[in-house]
Amino acid sequence: QKQHDSEFYGQDFWTGVTYNNGTSVNRTGIALKADYYYDRTYGVYAKYMYANSSQVQDVDYSGWIVGVSWYPWQNVNIKLERMMWSKYHPGQANYGSPGNRPSASDFDVTAVKVMYLF
Repeated sequence: QKQHDSEFYGQDFWTGVTYNNGTSVNRTGIALKADYYYDRTYGVYAKYMYANSSQVQDVDYSGWIVGVSWYPWQNVNIKLERMMWSKYHPGQANYGSPGNRPSASDFDVTAVKVMYLF
């Protein structure tokens, strides 16, 4: 995916640059997902995500999502997943002192999701 935002507004917290005049910004990204389901009931999945912008560092990230999924009924899905960041910039510049900034893994998340499809 290649995106071009010709009207980008906001502050890049990583660099401290403020874009308040509708700056033109390019971003390149990719997301790959693989999953396997047994008997349309139990499954496992993995997803890799990556995005990069040469202009705005806050949109630079990469990471993985791995999870297990279960469909106890046809329209109900329950998932347990782990999101693991290997590169994550948004807002990091606002946390901690310069020598004590958080790492990407500080933003990792474990989640339980229940989805009802109607």
